[in-house]
Amino acid sequence: MKIANLLACAVMGLGSIGSVAQAAPFTGVYQFTSGPTEVPVQTGMTFGEFTRLGDLQPVSTTGDFTNSNWNGNPDPAGIEFVLTPDSGYVLDITGIEFRSARSSDGPTFGQLLVSVDGFTTASQFTWNPPTSIGTSTWDLADLTNITGPAIFRIYGYNSTSDSGTLSLDDFTISGNLVGSAVPEPTTFGLLSIAALGILRRHR
Repeated sequence: MKIANLLACAVMGLGSIGSVAQAAPFTGVYQFTSGPTEVPVQTGMTFGEFTRLGDLQPVSTTGDFTNSNWNGNPDPAGIEFVLTPDSGYVLDITGIEFRSARSSDGPTFGQLLVSVDGFTTASQFTWNPPTSIGTSTWDLADLTNITGPAIFRIYGYNSTSDSGTLSLDDFTISGNLVGSAVPEPTTFGLLSIAALGILRRHR
């Protein structure tokens, strides 16, 4: 019984070594240098590609993500991308920043939605795209403890022409990523050594 108690104490003491989950800040930037298929890379999560919704039409440009036909007749036109934490990770999104510009006949009102429950509910940010490149910032406090997909959708409204464009660039997402509390390999080694030492003392 004494040996069992000693072993239990050793396991409890050493098991805490290297097993505390740590929050790691991250910043992912969609730069669109080579188009919408270029995505940020981050250990513990996946950044999805920017995809077009409805009848949104690509416009050939370099170094940004530009589209037309924002009025989306007959279907709503927009952009969607998804952030997904890996299994065992928890995601907090704390801020979004991006640059945008519209043509003179492009959308005068922009809407960014984020949902973690399939759009049963969503957080919303709105802005007025300028005709010369400008920066928009959204500080978030309610997108925490995310363990599944976080879906982002972007819409533009009030274009005066189907050929009116809206461009996005340097779309930046910041937050924290917490991994599961899994003992490190060195911890398991220490556990083995401690247990062996206890057994030898009591032979």
